[in-house]
Amino acid sequence: MKNKKQMHKLIVLGADWDVYTYAFQDFIDNKHIHYIPTFRPSGILGVIQRIHLNPSLNRKVAIPRKKIWGEYVVHQIIRKKQNLHSDAIPCFLILENWLRMESALCILPTLRRCFPNSKIVCFAQDLVTQINDMYTMKDVDTEYVKKYCDLFITFDTNDAKKYNLKYFPTVFSAPKNIVASQHIEYDFYFLGRNKGRLPLLMNLCKAFNEQKLKCNFQILENTIQNNQTVMNGINYTVCLVDYADNLKCVARSNCIVELLQENASSATFRLWEAITFNKKLLTNNKSIKDSPFYDPRYISTFSSETDIDWNFIQHIAE
Repeated sequence: MKNKKQMHKLIVLGADWDVYTYAFQDFIDNKHIHYIPTFRPSGILGVIQRIHLNPSLNRKVAIPRKKIWGEYVVHQIIRKKQNLHSDAIPCFLILENWLRMESALCILPTLRRCFPNSKIVCFAQDLVTQINDMYTMKDVDTEYVKKYCDLFITFDTNDAKKYNLKYFPTVFSAPKNIVASQHIEYDFYFLGRNKGRLPLLMNLCKAFNEQKLKCNFQILENTIQNNQTVMNGINYTVCLVDYADNLKCVARSNCIVELLQENASSATFRLWEAITFNKKLLTNNKSIKDSPFYDPRYISTFSSETDIDWNFIQHIAE
């Protein structure tokens, strides 16, 4: 008699950030997948945890036994598994926001100890140098992560080569509650933090304004400076933009502008938004030409405002 094939149960240690809620919605809706959006319990227990895990407080006075909250999460997983009477082997998919808390939660060794036969996969959808431990303020220790996980994935091809990780693009679920065919208000749309990109955005906006093209460049700032350059089409905001509002702006634009972070080399959510809403994409990601998603009718690459393909620009509304 043949042995019954062992089943695996996917458990995602995800995020409650609205961007990831949209991106992983297909997982969240799947009854066969257990999606855990946060390590934070509800009620008074959550209040106690906020104080215990407060990074600013712990950088002044290291409060002991913070890893009990990682143990708490694992205990909840064990209890749910027992309630379901499931003998499936867990396969954990851990997103990078959990890695930012790892020195406190110690979630990786706890999972490995409690589920020795499980598969553990870590997925970084940000640059390694941007995944800073909230207590040590150091970059995530990739060798430490590899010690406990079976697979460490990154969305960025440069990071994959630099840290010997596996590459896989960011994930995206098609939004179900955003109307794609909305009235077009803008020719170009950008949303993101400055991160040194403002001069290029200014130059792009100026070039597009000269061609009577309308820009909606939303620059997220921590504070609004009195001496910030004012230009038609450039908007500064200190408020976080709901991802649903971002998608509505995408739907009302002809073309999405994508500017990669310094040292980044792979597509962001902007690519998936352009594909989902049937928009054009103007990007400084040259490597996209090697992607199976590349189509010169819909995607144009550039390095600066001086090498923009104006023939592509003239047809962005088509």
